[in-house]
Amino acid sequence: MKNKELPNNIEEAELMLQREGFENPQLEARLLWNHVLNGLTKNDGLTHLREHVSRLYEGVPIQRQIGYTEVMGRKINITNNVLLPGPEIEILLGAFFDYAKNPKKVIDLCTGCGVLASIIGERFPEARIYATDISEKALEVARTNARSVNVELLQGDLFESLAKNKIYDADVLISNPPYCRTEDISKLPRQIREHTPRIAIDGGKDGYLLHRRIIEGASRYVRTDGLVILENEAGQSPELRKMLEGNRYGIECTRKNGKGEERVIVARRIK
Repeated sequence: MKNKELPNNIEEAELMLQREGFENPQLEARLLWNHVLNGLTKNDGLTHLREHVSRLYEGVPIQRQIGYTEVMGRKINITNNVLLPGPEIEILLGAFFDYAKNPKKVIDLCTGCGVLASIIGERFPEARIYATDISEKALEVARTNARSVNVELLQGDLFESLAKNKIYDADVLISNPPYCRTEDISKLPRQIREHTPRIAIDGGKDGYLLHRRIIEGASRYVRTDGLVILENEAGQSPELRKMLEGNRYGIECTRKNGKGEERVIVARRIK
């Protein structure tokens, strides 16, 4: 850690993470500080802090170092086999809770670590949540997060496992699919580029590969008047709006992040 600054408090840790280009510095600084100081003596804590900060300067997110993150106050286990939930995940969940009224059946595509399914399942214990992912390694992580809730995890490529199990007429389909253009992956911050499975971020040549497949296939699995709620990259909303409207969905809203970028779109299936 030669010539690298060691933070003396949580505020300095947050500033350091901001300078290093981390995605969610406020949360990451709090996780770092709480993890380092929890149950440790001052000297032990300082030793651990140096170790963690050294890896942060190498681009390893604190959540990947400690094996978990927090979303809406809930601890979510993660490994190197899943996407690390970013700050937009709470915008996506917020849109769900605002528009989904007493859902009985929910589909979560590209579930990854299972964060959406787990939190939605806890909020709506009477609902049945079907969460799918193509990666069995990702589903292993999702099982640790969804262990105590009403979630059924299914392996398959998007709708494949839903068709196999005859799961139709969902009230809501929600997804945070890969949406980075293939050629742009090399430009991502190294915290994402070097520590995320490519399958979890690669949205194909134009970035819409998974979104397009979801929108074109969703009507078979979502009831009339049901909702489709999607996270997307900044700048993708206009094209997604066209895709949804072209597949007989009415746009309910888009949701912005703190930078004013539209990162979530909510649509309703029209008969």
